[in-house]
Amino acid sequence: MNAVLSYSISDNCDTQLAPVVSVSSNQFSNGTGDGNTATDCVIQDAHNVLLRSERTGNSSNDRAYILTVTVTDSAGSKTSSSVNVTVPHDAGQ
Repeated sequence: MNAVLSYSISDNCDTQLAPVVSVSSNQFSNGTGDGNTATDCVIQDAHNVLLRSERTGNSSNDRAYILTVTVTDSAGSKTSSSVNVTVPHDAGQ
């Protein structure tokens, strides 16, 4: 599934800000019961992330992703913002 990150960034002194996108998950990239498929996500660019909508079948937990955008200006000041994306466990389907 495509997760679209919509945000704006600005700085009073720095006009060349480059956001860095990172993704983490609460399940292993290629764990037991997930269809033997690695690579949970592909960061396409600073606004688009492809997420695997599959979760570990032998776990009662939903797959949860945390997408984080971090920006550092030329003075070294850093700020981050995160959003959670959940793939529900569908109880045996």
